[in-house]
Amino acid sequence: MLKRGQDPRRVLGRHRERGPKVIGYTYEEVADFLGMTGGALRVAITRGQVDPQSLESIMEYYLYRHDKAVLSERKGRLRGLVQEARALTGLDYE
Repeated sequence: MLKRGQDPRRVLGRHRERGPKVIGYTYEEVADFLGMTGGALRVAITRGQVDPQSLESIMEYYLYRHDKAVLSERKGRLRGLVQEARALTGLDYE
């Protein structure tokens, strides 16, 4: 049993403080996750596009960047399909 004034962290070898578990990450880890450089992440933070203190903000920015890339890729594919259809049919609508 502990005496009054004793620190359980020093007396008891296996003692740990209870409370919410803290999970952390660095700017480099966030930049790597977002697929950007550290400088680009700092610019996004300065512009207010992402808040590194908020995991929700990081995820929203990831989805924004990911959706933008997917839409750009699909847009290119769609243009290719349209051009192919025009070549096959001989129709040229604008």
